[in-house]
Amino acid sequence: MKNFILLFLSIILLSGFSSCNKTEDQEVRSPKDPADGYNNKNKDASAFENDQKNDEESEQENDRNSDRDSESENKFNTRSITVKFPTGSTQITLDGNINGFGEKISYEFEASKGQTLNAFVKPKDGEGNIRINQIIFPDGKADGPFGDKMTYKLTESGNWKLILGEDMMAGEPWKGTYLLTIEIK
Repeated sequence: MKNFILLFLSIILLSGFSSCNKTEDQEVRSPKDPADGYNNKNKDASAFENDQKNDEESEQENDRNSDRDSESENKFNTRSITVKFPTGSTQITLDGNINGFGEKISYEFEASKGQTLNAFVKPKDGEGNIRINQIIFPDGKADGPFGDKMTYKLTESGNWKLILGEDMMAGEPWKGTYLLTIEIK
C-alpha cells in the first residue's frame, strides 16, 4: 500500500511539472516533432527572430543606461582642472584637496611630442593616501597606475591628463590637501 501511495504521488507530481509549461489552449511539442509542418517552423523561426531582436534592443537600452550612469557618476566623482604654466616656466605646483574614496581629480595640460613629464604629489601635512592613478594620452589611451612620483616620455602632441586619487587598495579613506608639481622638459 505504501508503494502504491508513493507511485500515485509521483504521477501527480510529474503531471503537474509537465503542465507548467502549457497554457490552456497550447500544446507543448519538442522542436523536432515530425507533426510540425512548414508553417509552424516558419512561425517558430520568426518568433525566435522577434525574441532575439527584443533581447538585442533590451541589451542596447541597458548599455545606453549604463553609459549614462557611468557618465553621471564620472561627472560627480571627477573634478577637472586645466593647468596653464606661467609664461616662460616649465614647472608649476598646485594646491588641491581630495574628499575620500572614489573621488578623482583630472589635471589637463598641453605638451608636445618628445617632451618629458615629471610629476609628483604629496600631502600638505604628514602622510596621506594620494597618488597619480593614470596618465591619459591626447588620443584617449591611458597608462597607470603610478605612485606619488612619475617620469613619462610624451609620445604625442596635444592635451594630456593626469588623474589623481587614492589607492583604493591601501588603507583607510583619506581626506586632505595635497601639493601637485608638474614639470615638462
